Amino acid sequence: MNREDLRSLGIKNFGHLRRLESILFTRDEDIGSITNSRGELDLGIRVQCWRIEYNNADSNFYLHWDPVNTNESKLPDDIRKILEGGKSRPIKEYDNFRDTLSDGTHHYFVEDADRDPKVRCKEFESILKGMKKAGIKVTQRANAYLTFEVEVSQISCQNENFNISCQTSIFWHEPNLIREKKVKLKSKNDNVLGDFPIVFPEDSSLPVDPEKLFGNALEGSVTFVEREEFFNPVTGIVHVHYKHHGTLEEQMELHRFPFDRQLLHIFILVNSGDYQFIPAPPRRWK
Repeated sequence: MNREDLRSLGIKNFGHLRRLESILFTRDEDIGSITNSRGELDLGIRVQCWRIEYNNADSNFYLHWDPVNTNESKLPDDIRKILEGGKSRPIKEYDNFRDTLSDGTHHYFVEDADRDPKVRCKEFESILKGMKKAGIKVTQRANAYLTFEVEVSQISCQNENFNISCQTSIFWHEPNLIREKKVKLKSKNDNVLGDFPIVFPEDSSLPVDPEKLFGNALEGSVTFVEREEFFNPVTGIVHVHYKHHGTLEEQMELHRFPFDRQLLHIFILVNSGDYQFIPAPPRRWK
């Protein structure tokens, strides 16, 4: 669920939820590890409850985190000293898309879920702008655009659910997709638009997880009718298209039919940690 979904449920303070998520999904042995939770390639030293702060004395930005007691850990000595120090050298580069940060000497793995919950999103965005002005290389999250067409086919007040048929299209810009071997070409033949069919590995970090697209779907109810994934090497645009059916849960409130009305909720789960969803796409994305 994204922030708007939570606001619709009356939740306005998200800091404690992010911290809870970090506690639930981060094991102690992950702290300081040089791979992310998916076991991917070396991304840097993982730190917990991290934040970026500006130092007026030397006009530099530093990465800070909660110092960790590593006496009982199996980490190398140099990594242990860094974690116990709680502070990096002046930041040289930050990649908000791949969650990596470098101070010129060490590389750090800084996931959004591990960020200090006291640092609000607007405050963090302001810090990133300051880093850019200071000449630090900052790579922002990739922009993504989602379209959604849905048709409600059946409503069951007794079972408190409803059936949908929908089409979902997601576009995003990732020109190095093939070069970084994140996908496999399904065919070497492109279509009339110059798009090549591709296949993503099962553990890929996509703007949405097609298997877990709906937050309020009944378990095992979502089935795919059509599934297409394309990449255009000229524009660098990735386009995925899904057609699916599903049954979604809803708290029915039709007690005075036909004089009342029912609002049906569809919660779409998106990967807002790696992608920035935009309200309208650039012209070349269509």
